[in-house]
Amino acid sequence: LGLKKSSTDWQPQDNARWRKTMPVIKTYATNLLLLTRTAASESEARILLRRCETLVPFLALIPKLGRKLIKTVLGRWTDECKDTTFARACVTLFSIAKSH
Repeated sequence: LGLKKSSTDWQPQDNARWRKTMPVIKTYATNLLLLTRTAASESEARILLRRCETLVPFLALIPKLGRKLIKTVLGRWTDECKDTTFARACVTLFSIAKSH
């Protein structure tokens, strides 16, 4: 979508291609959230949570998936997990809070 890494106030809906890419992002996010909920190992969960964090600007525009993201991250946060997974879940929740 033409996202520059240095742009911190970029919004997906500002791009003309948002309408075309939204269905693809919805499908990707749905599958990513399912995989994150069912990840067996800590390292998988950390990697998937990092990917979830990159979707926060997009999922803020899709309320249903935004709620699913919060539920998934909170579920991982409250699981019996190592400190690194706990920290990644906290960072993701902070990103969600900052985007709203």
